[in-house]
Amino acid sequence: MRLSKKLAALAVGTIATVAVAGGAYAYWTAGGTGGGTAVAGSTMSVLEISGNPANGIVPGGSVPVTVSVHNPNSSSSHIDVISATVDANSADCVDGDFSFDSIPANVRIAGGATLTFDSLVHMADTTANQNACRGATLTLTYSSTSL
Repeated sequence: MRLSKKLAALAVGTIATVAVAGGAYAYWTAGGTGGGTAVAGSTMSVLEISGNPANGIVPGGSVPVTVSVHNPNSSSSHIDVISATVDANSADCVDGDFSFDSIPANVRIAGGATLTFDSLVHMADTTANQNACRGATLTLTYSSTSL
């Protein structure tokens, strides 16, 4: 009986070793194949924003401006807010005396479409002499936040 217990223990040990080795071999040699591709969308052109304020702004006054936004892309874009900075183009006229009312558009513009929005340009009436602003040509530089 002693021999059979030793033989049984040896057989169990051999089977366990073969099972572990077989499992390790299967683990390291398991294979597979696969692949995938993706094409990213092309870069979109920026939205084209333009609009000239009406003439005749005076200290403490406002003038209307109609802002046009054109989407030159084939796909649509979302416009959140349209804003602008104002340059008085005069060394002695203070740019900070002018402001533009931002436009909370929150709208989707289709590819190839043009939308218009109304806003105002204001000139502050300060205690400083603003005579240098007479005849100044205002330049608006537009920007928008879009998705």
